[in-house]
Amino acid sequence: MHHLIDPASGRPADTGLLAVTVHGPDPAWAEVLSKALFLAGRAGIGEEARQSGLAAWWVEEDGSMHASPGGRQLTTWTRLEGRVA
Repeated sequence: MHHLIDPASGRPADTGLLAVTVHGPDPAWAEVLSKALFLAGRAGIGEEARQSGLAAWWVEEDGSMHASPGGRQLTTWTRLEGRVA
């Protein structure tokens, strides 16, 4: 259970996502947008982030990690001791 409520059911949203992060110039709006993307769910988050031009990252319930095109542009992966960190 979590604190995000599905407006249609009034119950905690079951979206297939564990976490969503959005980058933006205003942290308050980034927080609001991350919640909206979370409620879009696993099926809609990628397209919603792309159409909105958001830099976003999310983790699905199976542990897979994803990023919008804007998020990928801001992501730098560094390999440390044989691991990606």
